[in-house]
Amino acid sequence: MILHPPEPKGRDCAAVCEGAGPLIDRVIEVARPLGVRLAMENLASADTWGVIEWLLNRYDAADLGLCYDSGHGNLFPGGLGWLERFRGRLISVHLHDNDGTGDQHRLPFSGTVDWGRLAGILADSSYDRPLSLESNRGHEAPRPEDVYLGEAFAAAQRLESMVQARRGQTK
Repeated sequence: MILHPPEPKGRDCAAVCEGAGPLIDRVIEVARPLGVRLAMENLASADTWGVIEWLLNRYDAADLGLCYDSGHGNLFPGGLGWLERFRGRLISVHLHDNDGTGDQHRLPFSGTVDWGRLAGILADSSYDRPLSLESNRGHEAPRPEDVYLGEAFAAAQRLESMVQARRGQTK
């Protein structure tokens, strides 16, 4: 289950985290017997990483992991650095691109995400599931749906090949 962490929005991060704790405790209490793991998604603001860090330090990896959103991570410096830091807790991905100015959900390789570095981090992470694109046509040039879907498939194949190549070099 993917959750958005509370955003500090200028408030004290520790107070925000302490306030979220009882809710997360309750969700884990219900999710654990069902075999459901929670994943905190990085949002489109740098200050949510402090909350994610606090939560990942507080909860066991069996209960709580990370969902990395590449578009959100590209909106401020250091997004990939945070992913690299918590790559051992990565359990879900939302992969899409943008030009660094907004959450555009464009196809991979159509913006400014550093896909080479991201592929390397994914290859060296705990994430072992299929890659999941979270793109849409809202910020793409108009074209027929079948053309767009073909481009999405090609981008996904390219990224998967990059990750697999990195895994082959490192393992």
